[in-house]
Amino acid sequence: MQFRQPSKLVAECGIRSLPGLSNLTVVFKMRRVCSFWLLSLVAFLFATDLGAARPVCAQQADTVDLRGRSRGKNDSNSSRSRVNADERDSKPSADVALPTEIESLELQCLSEINRLRRAYRLAPLEFNQELLPVARSYSRRMAEEGFFSHTDPEGRGTNHRLNVAGIRWRALAENIASERGWVNPVAVTVHGWMDSAGHRSNILSADFDQTAVGAWISENGAVYFTQIFIRRY
Repeated sequence: MQFRQPSKLVAECGIRSLPGLSNLTVVFKMRRVCSFWLLSLVAFLFATDLGAARPVCAQQADTVDLRGRSRGKNDSNSSRSRVNADERDSKPSADVALPTEIESLELQCLSEINRLRRAYRLAPLEFNQELLPVARSYSRRMAEEGFFSHTDPEGRGTNHRLNVAGIRWRALAENIASERGWVNPVAVTVHGWMDSAGHRSNILSADFDQTAVGAWISENGAVYFTQIFIRRY
């Protein structure tokens, strides 16, 4: 490391020696300049760190017509290997010790969906208690296993999950979302759904009369939503 003369260092920092300028004044101004650059560096590092933690969101929509055929353009590839048909084939049930925050997210989301339907002069969707554990379990599985799709890693879709739960339906659709870093994940989710043609169609469709929203929060704070729409026989 090379040590430079104070006069040269002062000049490089933008401070010129003036007649009658005391050494104490020079040192004081040097400290001010150095402090400025140090604060600038800290601000840059802080902004870079915030950029790595920006809010993220993702949505997918899937719809099944009356004949049970998928017509959602965002539906995942169903040709995946159908293996490991384990205990997830059993009928899901709601968690006993469920965090209050999850129930609150579910209620807020359903309330907002029905508010939008009323605004478009559509009948509100009836809450279906049997759909809730199916939707919630799937949100939890996506959160814990780290995937995001209408089909699970075994390639099974929404219709499979409802059939396992013993729920009969004539028409079926599903919206899913994953949000992280937002103060109000419900508002961001519903806004994103309404900005997407497929999701919006599911929300405002007269083909469905019952629904449930299931939510879960992952370890990294991401909130997963699964909303299932059906028309029963």
